[in-house]
Amino acid sequence: MGNQRWENWSKTVSSSPESIIYPKTQDELIESIRIAISNNTKVKIVGSGHSCSKIAETHTGTLIALNNLTNIINYDKELLQLEVQSGATLKFINNYLSTQDASLSNLGTIDSQTISGAISTGTHGTGINFGSVDQQIIELKIINGLGEILILNESSNSELFNLCKVGLGAFGVVLSVKIQCVPAFSLEVVQRSINFSEFDYYFNTLNESDHLRFWWAPHTDKMQLWKAKRINGFKTFGKSRLSWFKEVVIGDWTFQLLMWTSSFIKLFGKWTNKFIFNQVMGQSFDYTKDSKNAFVVPITIKQTVMEYAIPLEHTSEVLEKLHLLTSSSKYYVHMPIELRFAPKNNAFLSMSYGRPSCYIGIISYKPFGKSIKYDNFFKQVHDVLSAYEARPHWAKKHYYKSEEIKKLYPHWEKAKKMRIELDPKGVFKNEFLEKLFD
Repeated sequence: MGNQRWENWSKTVSSSPESIIYPKTQDELIESIRIAISNNTKVKIVGSGHSCSKIAETHTGTLIALNNLTNIINYDKELLQLEVQSGATLKFINNYLSTQDASLSNLGTIDSQTISGAISTGTHGTGINFGSVDQQIIELKIINGLGEILILNESSNSELFNLCKVGLGAFGVVLSVKIQCVPAFSLEVVQRSINFSEFDYYFNTLNESDHLRFWWAPHTDKMQLWKAKRINGFKTFGKSRLSWFKEVVIGDWTFQLLMWTSSFIKLFGKWTNKFIFNQVMGQSFDYTKDSKNAFVVPITIKQTVMEYAIPLEHTSEVLEKLHLLTSSSKYYVHMPIELRFAPKNNAFLSMSYGRPSCYIGIISYKPFGKSIKYDNFFKQVHDVLSAYEARPHWAKKHYYKSEEIKKLYPHWEKAKKMRIELDPKGVFKNEFLEKLFD
């Protein structure tokens, strides 16, 4: 007992709750929550800690870590349906599915998140015909703030299911999920350096590409184009990576050193982007890899990220405005600015609920752990994107107030009502949720 400390992956958010516990079984997790409800004690659940928002931060009550709840519960090989405990990471799930000649339908660039954390915050990849991680979930088992166990799916309680899939930890604790998987597939990837002026041409091929992503290097006229075609089975051929020297020495160590130096000499940072893009991001590759390895990009440098989803049709217009903003001598902006794409989503609190979307992500790195001031620039980007009814990624930084947020989600008032019904004592509330809903 006594205050203990927990930090997220990037060391940008910390918690000092009264206790941190690590249940070893699902029954222990359920018992811990029911005891907290009985004692009117706050509870917060944490997965792998990849969120850079304060969604899992708490300084009261109990923080429950899911490190031990990683088991496979059941796998139906004929239906390709996998049921796992809430603490299983995407990487663990992918590795298991690869032994069954199956895959997750879509992934983001990081696979260390827990499945419950990934869906609760709306984690996504890119692909205009392939939904986010939460769209691959066909059943949820949760415990609410009354201590009741609920099994949610489209047939038994569609409305509550679509509310809780991207649930922010506000409506209950996820105990297990059932995932609809797909047969094993690989990606035929083409990676190229293109000029900023060529963006519209390639963006207009969006519906012809299974997966499309752009990494733009501000203060340059360059973008990395990454597009992929799905093919059946696990196959690997072609060169897909830089040499160790360029990837680690240049792309990690030298990049951090240059960013650290740029924190003192701002103009030097613009040269940094040009140098690193030419040496690392601007390289051309054609390769084929199994899906779990083709989607995921190793990320080692700590960072703070802001990401919003705008309606797809405004993509080019918004990008031009961001180009104008970053061209100002006022800012040195870390690269890359990332653009990804998604179909409309049926989870009520999803970034892409009800509309095809372009996700725009901006980054502030922490070279060698040094925090870089980013608020002024992030707020300027927020002002640009919010004019287009942009919705925030719940695991990342945003600058919306609660009265602004509710205008972005058609079911916001319903979500507020259901939060009180499912958690009347506010056991799962923390400052993050209070600011959102109250």
